[in-house]
Amino acid sequence: MSAAAQQRSAPFSPFAHVLASSRPLSWVNTAYPFAVAYLLAGGRVDLAWVVGTLWCLVPYNLLMYGVNDVFDYESDIRNPRKGGVEGVVLDRGLHRATLWSVVVSNLPFVVALVLLGDLRSTLVLAVSVFALVAYSVPGLRFKERPFLDSLTSSTHFVSPAVLGIALAGGTFDPVTLAALTGFFVAQEFAYVSVDRTELRARAEGEADKRAQAEKQEAEKAAEGVGA
Repeated sequence: MSAAAQQRSAPFSPFAHVLASSRPLSWVNTAYPFAVAYLLAGGRVDLAWVVGTLWCLVPYNLLMYGVNDVFDYESDIRNPRKGGVEGVVLDRGLHRATLWSVVVSNLPFVVALVLLGDLRSTLVLAVSVFALVAYSVPGLRFKERPFLDSLTSSTHFVSPAVLGIALAGGTFDPVTLAALTGFFVAQEFAYVSVDRTELRARAEGEADKRAQAEKQEAEKAAEGVGA
């Protein structure tokens, strides 16, 4: 790892390092939809609401982002934007600990939500977890497949709301479906916008590298002529 990458991958402790990979600034983006949808669907502040909200707050995001940081390590160390709000460069020595943290933090919540829910909410939960895993793990890597990348990315942020409704025993009437569809489409547009920005930044970076290489070649050629 380069010195710059090492500097960007070094929070205060291994625990803080792993926790930072869950993107704390994004926790509310998944916990809030679940919590609000559960209450609007007729639920109340009960055990299912507490368990679901806590799961969507931290473990959910560790599963989504931590796993991604482990399997995107090689590209992350070359990404100058990593190390801020876009997450840490997850030190290679913490990859195993991160994956174990994902399992240990998520499994109790998933089991509890299955026990607290019914078949419908369990199916939603299964789709949600599968989308989180399939996005990054080798062999699936939906993030590298056109259409599936934006589909799963949108699912990451919409499925907590769907789970909240299902767990509360709510109905998916036309108004609810329209709201969820609008939320899903908004996430699609947001993903495409971010993806295009990343591609443009990557292209500009490659162009800068080529220009720098050409400049260095020209300087070497000039030195050779001068000699």
